[in-house]
Amino acid sequence: DVYMSQKQSDGKWSAPTNLGAPINTNTHDACVALSFDGNQMIIYRTAADMLSGDLYLTRMDFNGWGTPVKYGTEINTPFIETSACFSTDTSVIYFSSNKPGGLGGKDIYRIKKLPNGKWSMPMNLGLTINTERDEDSPYLHPDGVTLYFSSKGHNTMGEYDIFKTTLNTETNQFSVPEN
Repeated sequence: DVYMSQKQSDGKWSAPTNLGAPINTNTHDACVALSFDGNQMIIYRTAADMLSGDLYLTRMDFNGWGTPVKYGTEINTPFIETSACFSTDTSVIYFSSNKPGGLGGKDIYRIKKLPNGKWSMPMNLGLTINTERDEDSPYLHPDGVTLYFSSKGHNTMGEYDIFKTTLNTETNQFSVPEN
């Protein structure tokens, strides 16, 4: 389930409270991304079969968090998409998926909001970022060009290590990831 804690005036955090419905269900629910203004959240929700799951978007309004809406086929597939992040203005989403057509394991993809309000088709970030093993848990720094992610396939110490790469906005290419 997803919980919330608020920073109090004395600098301490309140006891966590369960967000309840409509955010939490009888299956596994997890917050995977929060927009920089705190008004949008991407949730991973396990499907009823307890084997798969999808990413959902919920928005905050004066009544609290709204009903999560499942992303379309630009992100969700019958395969595994468990992590994602927003750009600061929420016009770009990076996410991981093990869908066919990638380089192996989970790969990191990017979608962009189009002028008509719909999402672009997913773009695999390519060989600089993705390997034959898993890349997961993307996080885009507020500078909009520094991407952190976990990988089992780059030069790791074993299993997942955290890597950092920078997007060159002129060439639209990422730098070689640093452990």
